Amino acid sequence: MSSVEASIDCEKITTIEQSYGCRMMVFPQYKSVLNFDNSTLYPLVIKASINQESVGLLVGLQQFSSSCSIELVSLFVQPDFRHQKVAEKLLIEFEKQSKLLAIDEINVTYMTGQKTTPYLEKLFSKRFFSVPETRMLVVRCSLDSIKPIPWLNRYSLSDDYQIKPWVDLTQNERLEIEQSNRVEHWIADDLIPFNYEQGIEPITSLALLVGGKVRGWCLNHVVAGRLRFTCGFTHIKLQKTGKLTLLLSHIAKVMPATGLFESMWTVPVALHPRMAKFMLKHAKPYSTFYAETKMVSKSIQ
Repeated sequence: MSSVEASIDCEKITTIEQSYGCRMMVFPQYKSVLNFDNSTLYPLVIKASINQESVGLLVGLQQFSSSCSIELVSLFVQPDFRHQKVAEKLLIEFEKQSKLLAIDEINVTYMTGQKTTPYLEKLFSKRFFSVPETRMLVVRCSLDSIKPIPWLNRYSLSDDYQIKPWVDLTQNERLEIEQSNRVEHWIADDLIPFNYEQGIEPITSLALLVGGKVRGWCLNHVVAGRLRFTCGFTHIKLQKTGKLTLLLSHIAKVMPATGLFESMWTVPVALHPRMAKFMLKHAKPYSTFYAETKMVSKSIQ
């Protein structure tokens, strides 16, 4: 055991005073957890110190105080103290404290594509967590990176097809979507377009009409200076013919008018395996960034 490893002290902290010096070591969305004053969150926070200097922090959250599982939501080690087993010591203490709370399972969701990903996955493997399971694909592209895509602009609109801005749909066209879906249930439950209308980017959010009826759409939002493809879908009869590419090609044409030049798409793998396969084969090779959201878990009782 190295002298650094031997000098690592890990402790559970439960007060705002104990968290001083730690707030830069937690993801921004979880900083408020360190106030320890939110009755709707049940945190388990472990701090690592060397010679009384805070060098690492791990944050876990229970959904309910009596929950049998806990989500590890943030793990950070100061750069100067990485590769010295600080993260491992934090995780060991986290497991110990979780057991004392009668927690049965630890769950972790993380994103690949980071410099620290290989070390994180090695740590989970060493601590006997489950094999990582891919939950979400994350793909970013730029207008420059997609120029070589072979399917871009490959297909032209036939007389029976029309593309129009989503915001220009008539009330009757909107009603037909609802009525036909009630009868056929042709829309995936998590891709009902009306659930994503708030704050859409109007120029690139489009509808695909076939025979005057809406049978596809792509609703987009601006997030952190990028165009996020939030809800893209076509009728199952159109999916095998790649008609979604008609919408994507049109978006690429009109996107410069928005002042945006980068886009992002996230795909839940289990819910939409066909779309995930499309993204891996036809979008990933032209991406500027690709990552996967993965999940691991461990039974600790």
